[in-house]
Amino acid sequence: RVGFDREPSLGLRNRSVAVPADRLLLGLANGWAGEGGKALFLPPAEVGRAWAALPVRPRGLMFWDIADEGRAPAGGGTPLFFAGGLNRFLHTRPAAARFPGETRGVHV
Repeated sequence: RVGFDREPSLGLRNRSVAVPADRLLLGLANGWAGEGGKALFLPPAEVGRAWAALPVRPRGLMFWDIADEGRAPAGGGTPLFFAGGLNRFLHTRPAAARFPGETRGVHV
């Protein structure tokens, strides 16, 4: 259920919203996540394990924001490149494709 009544200017009542899996993109936060507790950070490898276990898969995955691609996750660590990390199991680009920063960072 979506609490539309929390924004009275919309003039909508609360209601359930159904989105078919083939129209659903799951959004992920990359290296900036975890700052101030605003978003959950999941490394691409963990996302891949969850993706493989889904009985019904959504249309795909996305991450934001591209400006933080290659940034180390909050708390330090190795630079993280979501594009290549997600490609390891989504196979949206050929295996030989090079992603920015592949030689400098890791796909965790």
